[in-house]
Amino acid sequence: MMPRQPKSGPAASVPCSSREFMRGRSIALIAVLVATVNLAGTVTHAQDSSDRERAATRQLGIDGLKLYQAGDYAAALEQFQRAHELVGLTTSGLWTARCLAKLGRLVEAAERYLEVTRMTLPADARPKHVDAQREARQEREELLPRIPKVTLRVLGPKQTVVAQLDGKAVPSALLGVSQPVDPGSHHFEAAAGQAQAEERFSVAEGDERNVVLRLQPASGAPLTGSPPPKGGSAPQPPPTTDDDGAGADGGSGGPNAQGTIGWIAVGLGSAGVILGSITGGLAADKHSALSDHCPDGRCAPEWHDDVDAYDTLRPISSVGLIAGGVLLATGLTLVLTAPSDQPPDDQSSDDQLSVTAIVTPELIGISGTF
Repeated sequence: MMPRQPKSGPAASVPCSSREFMRGRSIALIAVLVATVNLAGTVTHAQDSSDRERAATRQLGIDGLKLYQAGDYAAALEQFQRAHELVGLTTSGLWTARCLAKLGRLVEAAERYLEVTRMTLPADARPKHVDAQREARQEREELLPRIPKVTLRVLGPKQTVVAQLDGKAVPSALLGVSQPVDPGSHHFEAAAGQAQAEERFSVAEGDERNVVLRLQPASGAPLTGSPPPKGGSAPQPPPTTDDDGAGADGGSGGPNAQGTIGWIAVGLGSAGVILGSITGGLAADKHSALSDHCPDGRCAPEWHDDVDAYDTLRPISSVGLIAGGVLLATGLTLVLTAPSDQPPDDQSSDDQLSVTAIVTPELIGISGTF
């Protein structure tokens, strides 16, 4: 018996597994279609963006060339720099270097020329890019002899030197060696601790010169041409002095100084006299005891320590009395002869003092008229 064939037509049924397969295939086709549409949109957007950038870069180059031919090198430089940031080609770099050279910025121009010569070009590079690289190399060789060179030196304290050229720091490794600068005026300054110096100088194309700064201690006033410190007052002049060098307020060398030194000498002298008196009294006691126990100047061993003490105290007493007496007499002399604060015209001849120090083994003192 033959198996029955399934009925065909609208009423025919499809197995469940077949229906799931067809549904999955439809979903995959829809996903691929959506991705294709999105990708096409992305490619179109990228193409539009690239076209706009190329067109804008081309216009920057055209505008820059017109400005360069008109002699407006600063404005032309801005246009060519914008173009170079977008494409970074040998042509944009070449024209940027040419503008810098026209503006007198020779050091920057030389570096930009060098950058163009070091660009790696593909084997199928367009002739204008190859020519731009060749021209950059040639123009740089012609530019280098025009760049001035200076040797900056700093003499003075052996401390860490902070140097600046035109407001920009100069590394210590570049001090004392020749270095390129642009032609024109420059400002060189340096400082080390409280010492500082500065100098303005000018160089022309092709010049070579040395600029030496000799650091000097700062006077407290700002450098020439510098504004006074914010929030501070202008430097005050030094106090006026009399003919003998004493300050108007009784500074060093004045009567107050003499009186102060005199009182210090009186204090030290008094201490010396007191020390000499005490040690003298102790030495006298020792001498008295030794006289009783050491007949004919010979002492038993148990009195040897007393002998040593007596030998030590005796010179101390003498030095203390003599030195103390001299200091005491000198101090009193300085105190009594110190000029008063009154003008000389107010003092009569009767008020003059005459003091003489007296120092003898038996007497320490002063004598004079008052």
